[in-house]
Amino acid sequence: TKLREDDAWSWAQLGKALQNVHEYREALLAYENARKYGVGVVAENGRAEVLKAMGNLPAALLAYEEAAKAHPSNVVAKNGRANVLTALGRWDEALELLPDALPRVEQDWIGYHIRGMVLLRSGNLSAAERIFEHGAQHDPFAASRDYYRTALAVVLEGPRSLFPCSRCQPPSSASTPSASRATW
Repeated sequence: TKLREDDAWSWAQLGKALQNVHEYREALLAYENARKYGVGVVAENGRAEVLKAMGNLPAALLAYEEAAKAHPSNVVAKNGRANVLTALGRWDEALELLPDALPRVEQDWIGYHIRGMVLLRSGNLSAAERIFEHGAQHDPFAASRDYYRTALAVVLEGPRSLFPCSRCQPPSSASTPSASRATW
């Protein structure tokens, strides 16, 4: 089946599918078609994600900045910009974009985790540990809570090790001898 040329949403979904299978050049073309026909922030953020995946960090940063300028309340664009700034080693600029208040909604929890990762990458281990500890214990969203636990394990035990980390487990399994292990 061929996409209708002006079906912006389908172009955006095609871009996401192509991105997921690492067909980045084709994904960029699909996102460009989606932008041309009016999907907006979904296509703009998708395009930025593809540029980041391709390793073109300056272009990804510019794409996120354009998305944020056109859609100032879009948290995905803000978090994406912070992620790219972190990859570029621009820690302070990244931190300015991220929440420092305790999170309330799912996107807040994601931004708070990114804040912890910026602090970790910049060498501020104690601040990163506090964020990851809080997220591992209080994030109400299971998927992102697991990210906090993994990051906490890295802070506490270091990367590239196989270890049990009782503080990284849910409270109900922290004391069991068969607590799961993380590998880097």
